[in-house]
Amino acid sequence: MSSEGAVHENGVDQGGVRSSQQDIMEFSNLLGSADSFFQGLLADKAALAAELAERRARRAVTAEQAEAKKLRLQAVQADIEAKKAELKRWQEETETLRNQYEEIKATVQERQIHLRELEASLPDVPATDRDSSSKEPSVNGPPFILVLIDASNAPFNEEAIRQGEIGGRDMGERVRWEVEKDLREHNIELEDEDEEPGVQPAVLTYVWHNRKALVFNLQQNKVIRSEDTWDRFLEGFMSNPSNQVMDTDSHPIDQFMARMIRTFGRCKSLKRIYLAGIHLETLYEACPEIRPQKADPFFIRVGPKMVLINHRETDDQREVLLSFGARVATFLRFFSSDNGLGADLGWAFRASTPPVGPGDQNHEEGDDDNGYGQVYEKRGFSGGGAWNKGGLGTPKSQMSGTSRRR
Repeated sequence: MSSEGAVHENGVDQGGVRSSQQDIMEFSNLLGSADSFFQGLLADKAALAAELAERRARRAVTAEQAEAKKLRLQAVQADIEAKKAELKRWQEETETLRNQYEEIKATVQERQIHLRELEASLPDVPATDRDSSSKEPSVNGPPFILVLIDASNAPFNEEAIRQGEIGGRDMGERVRWEVEKDLREHNIELEDEDEEPGVQPAVLTYVWHNRKALVFNLQQNKVIRSEDTWDRFLEGFMSNPSNQVMDTDSHPIDQFMARMIRTFGRCKSLKRIYLAGIHLETLYEACPEIRPQKADPFFIRVGPKMVLINHRETDDQREVLLSFGARVATFLRFFSSDNGLGADLGWAFRASTPPVGPGDQNHEEGDDDNGYGQVYEKRGFSGGGAWNKGGLGTPKSQMSGTSRRR
């Protein structure tokens, strides 16, 4: 073999080696690139897996929140339905009470209209006939007692008013109880020989007031929040058929009292007339026949039946009322004059002459030297209206003999 042929052969071999090395390097580079690519894929896979897990966790939390929200909404809806049912029940009850109130109101209005018609139908008696005892009619009938109250000047006890209908019922029953107590304290005999023995006098109570002004005053003094409380109190008070309450608006209450005194004063069966919240001067103007100084035959006939209630429960008012010439009684804590519409006009009045009438009207049997009745012992009275002297069940000797000053 020649030397040229050997060189050529060696040159070919060297070129092939270089080509193989290049291929190897390229393959290595490809392997490196593939490895980097796969590593990137793995990293992306891990990132996607983490993101997927995070989203699944958020979705789970969102689902729990949605479920909790759903439960809350269901609870709210159930509460709303319960409130609707309760509201419907209250609406039905309110409608029932409103209907009852309208019925009672209509009944009261009918009674007031009937009373006004009766009062309007009374004939006007001439003064000459009124002063002549020979022309007075003799009116017989079951015994009864009148209790006339000016509630604008002498409102009821504020605690009783706050109790609404219950307080009204209690005060309505207590009127008779207080009258019975007062008569027993003075050992007063009410039965006449010509009357049926054992018949208890009926206690008829008439209350007048300026409703609008009095309710406003009670609200200002925080006795009541709503006028409905006063209306319910009156409903309870008038649940006793012997009790009547009338709204006189701005008309003078003394005129109504005077009309009742004139109408029933001469009735033989009328045993007592209790007056509460009166203004002496204006009452004299409305009914001058009862002025003690005039010695009117009407006063001589009716004056002994009259009892003035010391609604303020003070010695000062007692002194003023005693000047009228009638006995003064106290219904303990029955009234609350602090809530009245004004002071008594009769405080400036003093009688200029002694009282005129049969006997001393300021001192009845059972009084002490100052005209005060005996201390009342509650357990000594039945409250059922046993009027005869021996019907107590508790001997008089067991009752306290001390006097009280109110």
